Amino acid sequence: MVPLISFNNILLVPVDSPAKSVKDLVALAKTKREGLSYGSQGIGTGGHLLGELLSKNAGIKLLHVPYRGIAPAVTDAVAGRVDMIFSSYISSAGYIESGKLRMLATSGTARHPRIPDVPTMAEAGYPDVHMEQWFGLFAPPGTPRDVVAKLNAAYVAALSSEAAKERLLPQVATLIPGSPEDLEAMMKRDIVRLGKVVKDSGAQVPQ
Repeated sequence: MVPLISFNNILLVPVDSPAKSVKDLVALAKTKREGLSYGSQGIGTGGHLLGELLSKNAGIKLLHVPYRGIAPAVTDAVAGRVDMIFSSYISSAGYIESGKLRMLATSGTARHPRIPDVPTMAEAGYPDVHMEQWFGLFAPPGTPRDVVAKLNAAYVAALSSEAAKERLLPQVATLIPGSPEDLEAMMKRDIVRLGKVVKDSGAQVPQ
């Protein structure tokens, strides 16, 4: 019915990591026979699939370590139990701001104004390692068109307000208010693109 916000995961390493850039991280991985380890929110999540994309596009070995949610994954990244992690800014903000995690690049197509010094993966040399994770508002099938239009207009107006910007932009979110057609196009795009990444990764839901 209406796209709301999107956010990009950030490639993070522990502060003690010798990698100061994506280039450094890739070079480091190539010196390790078993590659590097990376934590994620779980199998099939954005953090997992971004690791798969980086492994494929950089030609490096990465060992996926799935966790039950982002919090324990971030904790182990801080402790150096995994070499890297893809995480949203808001999930790792305390450790980023205290200097315990280092940001190397974002998975978005453009830099975010909240963290303007952090390059995109494309700028780091890996344009195919990108993923915009988004939230949208959906209505039940069969909802009258006039109701959908009225609700869409209300949410677009709300997201365009200064209050919404002041609350969400510091979280390194991006406001993406649009039409029902925009939301449908986003769904179709990601089903195709990310479906291929899932298939290529061999990811399966744990039984």
